[in-house]
Amino acid sequence: MVYAIILAAGKSKRFGSNKLLVLYNNRPVIYITLEKFQNNPNIDEIIIVANEEMKSSLKNIKKIFPKIKKVVLGGNLRQESVYNGLISIKNADDSDVLIIHNGANPFIDKKTIDKCIAQTKKIGAVVTGFPVIDTIKSIDSKKYTSNITDRKNLWHIQTPQVFKYQIIKKAYENAKTNNIIATDDSTLVEEIGYKVKIVKCSRNNIKITYKYDLS
Repeated sequence: MVYAIILAAGKSKRFGSNKLLVLYNNRPVIYITLEKFQNNPNIDEIIIVANEEMKSSLKNIKKIFPKIKKVVLGGNLRQESVYNGLISIKNADDSDVLIIHNGANPFIDKKTIDKCIAQTKKIGAVVTGFPVIDTIKSIDSKKYTSNITDRKNLWHIQTPQVFKYQIIKKAYENAKTNNIIATDDSTLVEEIGYKVKIVKCSRNNIKITYKYDLS
């Protein structure tokens, strides 16, 4: 089985309104994202993790996207939301594949999703991303640049992030037990000793964060 957890529990503070309900080409952003997984024959089930506002807005969503089996309430942090989605899957086998994807990444393509699934079945843990093209520097406490990093080894990490179920479950249980907080799922997987491989995705696969991202 291949499960897809779609995260839709954020507060969209930097956007200024609920970005997942904003219309893009006359359709809510979240619908565009969900369509990519609904129409992919390799996806068996979809779980949406939403806040109270989104749950209310998505009350009829299963009629539009029948692969959606449940809409789960999220937490205050992204990590809590993913965990709530993870534990809502009751009958997963250890070798099943779990996709974690931001509802605000609507431009993911089928080819990338399929490649992630195939790679995960082989090696257990993958993330999507694309190479950094800018010069990246660290700064000190007084805002002076302090060093330069070789950008050839730097990538923008996006979603989907895809794992065998046993690996991501173990990673989240370890994080919960040891109070580890991370901004993405792959970091938690690395914490328990697994290597995560990157799958290159299109630069169009951005997370909508600010209003100008829509343009």
